[in-house]
Amino acid sequence: MKNSILLPTDFSENAWVATNYAAELANKFNFDLHILHVYQTFGKILGTAEFNEVVAKHNEDAAFSEMDKWEHKVKTKYPNYRSHLPAWMEI
Repeated sequence: MKNSILLPTDFSENAWVATNYAAELANKFNFDLHILHVYQTFGKILGTAEFNEVVAKHNEDAAFSEMDKWEHKVKTKYPNYRSHLPAWMEI
């Protein structure tokens, strides 16, 4: 089994510093790097079903968009980065 680094991100500047550190480690030790972003959905108490669907869709689209940008940024700086499907999780 190949060793991996699981890197959570919130796409902040501090997360970019952590991403660089993790990518350097992954390159040095020939590990896979998996980037994970988790976002929260709102419960049904906050609004109508239609409102919740709109908010959920917005959050999902934003997560995918940011992850695509993040992965591009990583691949640009670290061309040897082995891409895995970007991970995102809804809670």
